[in-house]
Amino acid sequence: MIKTTEKPPILCIEQYTREEKKENLVYVSRLSALIDQFDSIKNPHGHSFVMLMLVSEGSGIHKIDFEEYEVKPNQMFFLSPGQIHSWSLSKETEGAVLFFESQFFSSRFGNLLYQYPFLFSNINPPLLELTEPTLIKNLFEFACKEYQKTSTNLEVMLSIIHLLLEKSNVFYHENHNITTNKTSDFVTKFDSLLSQYFKNYKEVKYYADLLSVSPNYLNSVLKTKTGLNASSLIANKLIIESKRLLVNSPLSIKEIAFEIGFESDSYFNRFFKKKTNRTPADFRANN
Repeated sequence: MIKTTEKPPILCIEQYTREEKKENLVYVSRLSALIDQFDSIKNPHGHSFVMLMLVSEGSGIHKIDFEEYEVKPNQMFFLSPGQIHSWSLSKETEGAVLFFESQFFSSRFGNLLYQYPFLFSNINPPLLELTEPTLIKNLFEFACKEYQKTSTNLEVMLSIIHLLLEKSNVFYHENHNITTNKTSDFVTKFDSLLSQYFKNYKEVKYYADLLSVSPNYLNSVLKTKTGLNASSLIANKLIIESKRLLVNSPLSIKEIAFEIGFESDSYFNRFFKKKTNRTPADFRANN
């Protein structure tokens, strides 16, 4: 049984898999079965693995990193390691989930996992509306059947995961009007750099220098592609990480300030309140 704690737990695949599944690299389940077996996962928690979630029927609310998404049929959600989520789903909700370790995918496909716009992103929403769900549903069905075998073929599972991600990538680009060109690659590179360096570097010029462009050009491209300039995207990343630590860690507010690169907790308090209209202490007390 998965136990809840005072702070949202970070769960690993071993807490879901059957005892005979010794490898603990992947887990697949019907969504209804997962909810019945692990009732506590409706509460806030995170994962050490990647989660793909298909909703084929039902309704509700799925909260991911403090953003609420309406749940409805023919959706896919993508969760990266460390993201905090919870849900409130109707009793008739059906679908499937597939969990896998990042290094499992990387063992064959290298860094490809980090190129998908719906994973490990500070910019793109982790949600895909499926206008043509049949292929995705069939792939999840195939994954469920393969996983239920006494001896799961990991190479087959890896191929299914790859197909799911690749087809999701095509649909995601179509749904979000993402075009593959130099400016799109530029935004992806900025997104990756931000994830690596946001704790230590908060100035737009730092990222512009890494990308060999001017701050004005960086802001212009990001504004055109995302609707936000570099400063806003950097601030959003800092706020999301701050909220995660406030809710999910025992660190004091002063320790959190230093953890994400602020020179003083007073500066961190001012920054957080300016962006959220709440103090860190108030946010922690009410989440």
